[in-house]
Amino acid sequence: MGESTVSTGVSGKMVHLEIIRILAVCLVVLNHTDIYFLYFSETSHQVTYAVSLFASVLCRINVPLFFMVSGALLLKKKESIRELYRKRVARMLAVLVLFSAVQYLAAGFLGDLDGGMGAADFFSRLYTGQVLDSYWFLYAYLGVLIALPFLRKLAWGMEEAEFRYLFALKVLFDVVFRLAAVYTGDVVRVEALLVTDSVFYLFAGYYMEWVADRKLFAMRGMRKGLPAALCILLVFGSMGLVYLEYRVKGVYTQDCLGIFAPFLTIIVYGMVKSFCGRHVLPERMQHAVLYLGSTVFGVYLVEKLVRKQLLPLYLYLCGRTVGLAACLVYVAGTLVLSVVYVSIGKKIPFLKRLL
Repeated sequence: MGESTVSTGVSGKMVHLEIIRILAVCLVVLNHTDIYFLYFSETSHQVTYAVSLFASVLCRINVPLFFMVSGALLLKKKESIRELYRKRVARMLAVLVLFSAVQYLAAGFLGDLDGGMGAADFFSRLYTGQVLDSYWFLYAYLGVLIALPFLRKLAWGMEEAEFRYLFALKVLFDVVFRLAAVYTGDVVRVEALLVTDSVFYLFAGYYMEWVADRKLFAMRGMRKGLPAALCILLVFGSMGLVYLEYRVKGVYTQDCLGIFAPFLTIIVYGMVKSFCGRHVLPERMQHAVLYLGSTVFGVYLVEKLVRKQLLPLYLYLCGRTVGLAACLVYVAGTLVLSVVYVSIGKKIPFLKRLL
């Protein structure tokens, strides 16, 4: 098992993990706006097309990055099943119920609900995951937490060769089989449980943090630019496949946007870890990163409400400038205002424990 280079901040937290979390939530918000898919699929403007398609490909690594951070932090820990449920599962259930209720009530008052409001309707939607589409991550994460004791045992017992085998299986199922399905319409029915995204990226985070040899993150000279160059190559490769599929089918789909997401996610994680391992951020910057990192989960929970609040601003800017610029301002405003609201919420004792 290789040694890990860990970049700890002023509070003992790993700075690179907080940076990755911040990047991931920025991509989540971007993913929930028109710049994702809509702009490139419905425009003839070349700049808008290129920027939107580029951003749409990058957006596909948002949740995988969250799962990698979770794997890096959770699979290493040792705790009893009772501790797991008391500290993690109970908190996630409380978050799911409380913020689903907030989203449900907001949707009802704003007239965004189909049918009438009521307790029975809410709990039916909560049980089936239909309160808010973007909260699917909470359900997936809750499933990971419930299975965590087994996943930890697996991670602790895996050799590096077995991790590489897992990565090879991900390539087979997510790249080869998916491309075959896109262009032939034939879907492979074989299932390999450990290559499902929530589990795979959990193990990928554990591998990158605690198993991979530290030489992997110690690139010098021209080699430092290789990961960035590879990322750009993969993004443009994905963009090319999206366009090729369009030429074949005559319509744009999301099938190829995340075709290389496993590679991109792991490389981006490694780039941030490598950078923080080679550079010590100034103390003030560390404080800022750690604080923003502490708001990320809350930003994810409230960003839809904030987007709804700022929608008039976005529409106003769309009428007076190009849509791409308006959308970027919309994303930035959503992130800033969400951080403000979460910062206020964290001053309330009960909410502080959940956020």
